[in-house]
Amino acid sequence: MSTNQDTPYSPSILAPDHTKNFSYADVHGTWEDRKVSLMGPLKSLLSQLRVGQDMTKVSLPSVLLRPYSMIEEFGSRTLGHIPILYKSTTQTDALERMITVVSWVLSTTRDENFNHKPFNSILGETHVARLTTDDTYTYFFGEQISHHPPVTAFVVKNDEHQITITGTYTFSIKFAPNSIHVTTNGKCEIRLGEDVYIMEKSLPDMIIKNSLFGKKAVAWVGKMTVSCPKTGWHAELEYHLSKDLVKYVQGSILCLERTGNLDTPCLYFGGKCGGMIYKSLTEITNADKLQEELENNDANGGYFGFFATKKAPKKVKEAKNIEEVVNVMVDFTGKKELTPSYPPLENLPANSSRVVWKEAALHIVSNQMDKADEAKFLVEEGQRERSRELEEANETYEPCHFFLDGNLWRPNDDSLRELSSLF
Repeated sequence: MSTNQDTPYSPSILAPDHTKNFSYADVHGTWEDRKVSLMGPLKSLLSQLRVGQDMTKVSLPSVLLRPYSMIEEFGSRTLGHIPILYKSTTQTDALERMITVVSWVLSTTRDENFNHKPFNSILGETHVARLTTDDTYTYFFGEQISHHPPVTAFVVKNDEHQITITGTYTFSIKFAPNSIHVTTNGKCEIRLGEDVYIMEKSLPDMIIKNSLFGKKAVAWVGKMTVSCPKTGWHAELEYHLSKDLVKYVQGSILCLERTGNLDTPCLYFGGKCGGMIYKSLTEITNADKLQEELENNDANGGYFGFFATKKAPKKVKEAKNIEEVVNVMVDFTGKKELTPSYPPLENLPANSSRVVWKEAALHIVSNQMDKADEAKFLVEEGQRERSRELEEANETYEPCHFFLDGNLWRPNDDSLRELSSLF
């Protein structure tokens, strides 16, 4: 859905034409790129901020927000390319399965343009979504189990393809003079059939450069790992923002049993976030320019001059053409995330994201920011009141749908069984 101009609320702004049960996390609209003046609410906000301050504890004006909550963002992002994993349980080669897992991880870190951020999910907020593809259902369910710091516990489940992903998303946001730094945390377990893949971080860190002045850039940065204890395979990913503001990722896949050490990768990969990601037999040192270089070089020999800076291994020297050395691992160019379906609002509890933020979201979409601020204040004041009640009773919030198993939050069986009945 898109509109050419902001107008007061109308049904065409409320929802995409194809369904009435939706999340704005899946919808593109004018709210994504509205210009924000340095005067008014933003000026007042900036006067209160201090360098290094944690912005997750700051109530932002609606002019800086998107019409959906953070937990909805996680749901949309997690399900958007989940079919990548469907083939994993039929793959017999452990390296190919690791490539599949890494490809899905890369799909969750697309090229970003966060000019506005989602609402901070309130304590106890829940969200459910279902992706239907080829007559199979993949569910996302999440619960906000902590407000400060913000922690979302989630599960993704597809019984037919034997996929269960459990973990947490948590983050802090630090303010700097002309940049914003987002530090993420939260472990993730990807269970594919009998194989389990562990991620110590569910998402990489993020930086917003030139947040006030200059050409803005929003990019993932930092390292992530994916490991499979059963097979011994291990992947390392590192995200970068180049000097000319190109967002790219590069990494490698290793296996102790295959090479005898963890210093010699079996495979390298790299490319632009949200674009073409290549895999290679030798190290990728220019992932930000790789696609252009490959397109500009002769297919039968131009590779070696720009691509390999270290001594090429024997299998590279013996390659007859470039395709034997470097080829596409996964291509996100022009690929839109798949859109999940959502339960009717009347089937959802009062603490569901789409119910909690409904009024504030409608006013943001219709560019009625004063009304959006009022609706948002009511939600946040309710959150503060619940926090005061817990504090006065000397109690902490007990998640309703997840339990702590070691250092990982897992969903209750009863909560999983109830998901399909909501649709």
